[in-house]
Amino acid sequence: MSLKKSDKIIALIGVLIIVVAGIAIVYFAINQNEPKEPIKEVEKPIFNVMYELKSKTVNPDNTVFNVDDKLILKDVTYNGIVQIKGDNIVSVDFSVDFPDKNPLFIKDTLYISIKDSNGKEVGKGTLTGKDNVTIPVKIGEMISTESIEANTTEEAQQILENRYVPIDEKYSIEIYEVQKPIRLGKDSFTLKITEHYYEYYVEEETQSD
Repeated sequence: MSLKKSDKIIALIGVLIIVVAGIAIVYFAINQNEPKEPIKEVEKPIFNVMYELKSKTVNPDNTVFNVDDKLILKDVTYNGIVQIKGDNIVSVDFSVDFPDKNPLFIKDTLYISIKDSNGKEVGKGTLTGKDNVTIPVKIGEMISTESIEANTTEEAQQILENRYVPIDEKYSIEIYEVQKPIRLGKDSFTLKITEHYYEYYVEEETQSD
């Protein structure tokens, strides 16, 4: 029985299909048995959080630093307000220096009171005769300094800045004088307000070999 030419072509194509399929099966089986290298994840750089404690002077609204304990008329009391505003502020120092120029046997006394915006006294001090005092007022804490994973320094810095703690507080300062035993008139003093804050930045961690 002889096959037609068209039948022969169909038979040949069928054989080719079977051969190609067989080769594909063998190739797939070989590849399945070969060990595959694990896909390595690209590790992000590690950035360490660095910091420096810095300070700056802040001025109150009232810079006329005079007091007077009058015998009859109204006493001259110092009242001032200072605004503390910024990121990562941890404390403020109120430093008062009283020269008290009276004779040695006559010592005046200054009384100092610091209150927050809620009227709560957060610091106080007393100066008798020539003296100075610094009254520290705590405001905040350090932020987290945990290392940061990021693709770039800019991205790491942005993540760090999201940890910042904004501060906006007003403090009232009251200073008054008691002159004993003799009232000799107006006295002056100096007031310095120092704000302490942390400045943070990132540094990429060096990978050791």
